[in-house]
Amino acid sequence: MNIFLTGATGLLGGELLVELSKLKEVSKIFCLVRAKNNAEAKNRIATIFNLRNDFFDKNKVIPCIGDLLHDNLADLTKHLQMLTPLYTLRLTPLFLKYTINL
Repeated sequence: MNIFLTGATGLLGGELLVELSKLKEVSKIFCLVRAKNNAEAKNRIATIFNLRNDFFDKNKVIPCIGDLLHDNLADLTKHLQMLTPLYTLRLTPLFLKYTINL
């Protein structure tokens, strides 16, 4: 199974990311990360694993540069739909959801 995860660099999302990465049933985890480039995105994900003293499998956990509030998210998820089945887990702060709905 492939997973597209938002919020992976946050507190709850980071815990979820590390636990999902340990599951044999999960082939790939694509993490939406706000970053300027691939190196910064990988570094942010690596920090999550380092804080938990866990192994960062770069072949399994793949950062995707983007933002929930930007137009490129639709293009990014459309591209990832080729990886079937793809499960999407969106972790967002409640205030952000509320702000978007105004």
